[in-house]
Amino acid sequence: MKKIARLVAVLLCICMLFTSCAPAGTTEKLSADSPKVQNLEKLCKVWGYTKYNHSAFLLGQKDWDKELKKLIPVVSEAKEEEVNNILHEWFVSLGEIDYGNSESITLPPDEKRIEQADTSWIREDYLGAELTEDLSQLGPIPNIDRSKSPVKFNQGKYPDFSNEATHMIFNYGNMSNRLLGLFRVWNAVEYYFPYLDIMDEDWGELLAEYIPKMLEGRDQKTFELTIAELTAHLQSLASDSPQRLS
Repeated sequence: MKKIARLVAVLLCICMLFTSCAPAGTTEKLSADSPKVQNLEKLCKVWGYTKYNHSAFLLGQKDWDKELKKLIPVVSEAKEEEVNNILHEWFVSLGEIDYGNSESITLPPDEKRIEQADTSWIREDYLGAELTEDLSQLGPIPNIDRSKSPVKFNQGKYPDFSNEATHMIFNYGNMSNRLLGLFRVWNAVEYYFPYLDIMDEDWGELLAEYIPKMLEGRDQKTFELTIAELTAHLQSLASDSPQRLS
């Protein structure tokens, strides 16, 4: 019980590294199955998988937040048939995959937790041949210096997201900013929350549900309430299964 409460608190902190509010933006109502939401859902998954696996991010060579914020307006307005090519070109722009350590490809014990994530979406009929091939190049990850990585492991055990940037000037009405917060939290849970397999709900399905909710808001209050509502699904798991999660 205490462990899961601590994990939920950490995930909230990942998102709440934004300290200023400038109200702006317009209210937008979309359904979970609208083309724009489907495009953004795909972007979230591809960005998250790449963020936690590509050497450009693991070695701190690229700013993962900036990369996402460049893509959000482009992908959100693209036609469905264009999105895979956009993401393929972005992946190529990150450069060669080079972890700087070709001798060891043994995963640290706790790095195996990434295997819990559902990556069944990495297939040609969803991503196209080129993007599927791109993502298939990632892994296994060698035992590298993670001092600049999106996630480190304290005591070789607990995920540490302290390298996530703090945005001192943050416009809560900006679509890219709001989705950045949502995508940070969703991916952190997807890859590093240890109890997804015993949740009553499908965490993956919640993504398309919460993208429209995040887009509808335009201020700090709606942003924080949306994140709190999403993470409440994890808290309900803790209260329902205290013995299994203690």
